[in-house]
Amino acid sequence: MFWAGAFTLFELARYDTLLPMGEQGLILLPHMASLGLGLGAEATIINTEPYIAIAAFHLVSSAVLGAAGIWHTLRAPKDLSKAEGRAEKFHFEWDDPKKLTFILGHHLIFLGLGAIAFVEWAQHHGIYDTAIGAVRKVEPNIDLGMVWGYQTNFLSISSLEDVMGGHAVLAFILTIGGVWHIIRAHLAPSRKYLFTLEKQSFPIHLQESH
Repeated sequence: MFWAGAFTLFELARYDTLLPMGEQGLILLPHMASLGLGLGAEATIINTEPYIAIAAFHLVSSAVLGAAGIWHTLRAPKDLSKAEGRAEKFHFEWDDPKKLTFILGHHLIFLGLGAIAFVEWAQHHGIYDTAIGAVRKVEPNIDLGMVWGYQTNFLSISSLEDVMGGHAVLAFILTIGGVWHIIRAHLAPSRKYLFTLEKQSFPIHLQESH
């Protein structure tokens, strides 16, 4: 996160509005510009405030994460099952499928929320359309047949409506999957596979490697 924030500011400092982004060796700015942030005519950044805000958010977050990492290393209890307060809830064992699927379910839900946030942004704010060279609002084309058909040839997608429709369907699948994992444990076959892998050992004998 520190790299993302610092490099965004670095790219802003050397950004030239007279040259296309593709000719300036930029990495982060084009991705944020594709969301339609602060763009003017001909995909030129005319308002840098959103970019500075995003960079500052990443820099502050990196400091918080770094401080938390140091605290957990030096001060936090090594075994969260013996921790006080809400920290105890984050303890888990690898042989506890109920707890593991509970954690997995929450991750899936957050991924689903991220996907639907992208769809909502495209609908109400708009994203950059390279076909017309401007930012426009995009309504998702929610067609399960279309989404299924693109699974083996997704590189051929040429419609932003189809892209947003795919994200909408994915958001639904992730959210439903997350809820299912929270309220249900692993099915027997997957649980058996998971804990079979855990019990296996793979010794590495460096002296025997040639």
